[in-house]
Amino acid sequence: MIRASIDIGTNSVLLLVIEDRGGEIFPVRQEIREPRLGRGLWESGRISADSITSTKKALRELAVVARDCAAERIIAFGTEVFRGSNNGVDVARELGENCGLDIRILTAEEEARFAFKGAVSGLDIRGSKAVVDVGGGSAEIAIGDSEPKSWRSLQIGAVVLTDRLAITTPFNRETATALFSAIAAEIGFLDITSEARIIGVGGTITTLAAIKLGLTRYDPDLVHGTEISLQWLETIFEEFQQSTLDEIAQRVLFSPARVDILTAGTAVFIQVLRHANLYTITISDRGAHWGIMLS
Repeated sequence: MIRASIDIGTNSVLLLVIEDRGGEIFPVRQEIREPRLGRGLWESGRISADSITSTKKALRELAVVARDCAAERIIAFGTEVFRGSNNGVDVARELGENCGLDIRILTAEEEARFAFKGAVSGLDIRGSKAVVDVGGGSAEIAIGDSEPKSWRSLQIGAVVLTDRLAITTPFNRETATALFSAIAAEIGFLDITSEARIIGVGGTITTLAAIKLGLTRYDPDLVHGTEISLQWLETIFEEFQQSTLDEIAQRVLFSPARVDILTAGTAVFIQVLRHANLYTITISDRGAHWGIMLS
């Protein structure tokens, strides 16, 4: 049986088409669009008409891809951008009617649990794990072994932080300090033991893994399972901080729409590792769109 999931986030829309062979799933097609549905949401509290229009286009394209792959069922779901906006429910209905999809808005707990289940799949990591899924609107952090035992949804998504602090590169030390302080205020209560393995999920950390691997074209198979040190993250953050957006764009030709939010997203992972007193993060290319298929 062939099924598909479409994950509608604050910045990007992810498509996963899988074939279910007796309980085991195998990827058939993966695609991404970056219409940034949550553009300007921090200031207005509402999803804008322009963002809705660009997201409709992305959804129609991905729905066609899924149906061309003979998907018998398409599970479409929305995350923080819908939960955190005044018109989220209405927008989900409008998008669904326009694209022929039934869009379900996940609760923060569901998003964290699906992200955990997806992230750990295909990784041979035993014991305690902390899955850190940094999206555009929020960051879901779930801690557990084979299943999450605790979770938090924090308002430190890459788009939200960028808009809230008006971050644009290059920027000075004061802006960097404000950015890390805002993140530290959100994660100060997290209880991640030094025995845990940190698993990073989401567009920021997978883009960073691709940069570290020297990829000019994104490859999920190469990215999945890559390890990155805190020291490398701190170095790349400083490079971004001193670069123009055009200079950063030359390093991420495969994801140009993410250039302006990449620095803020990088800071989240740095601060989580510092808080946990850990020095390495394992990258997962599989997030909630995988977890919902596995569930």
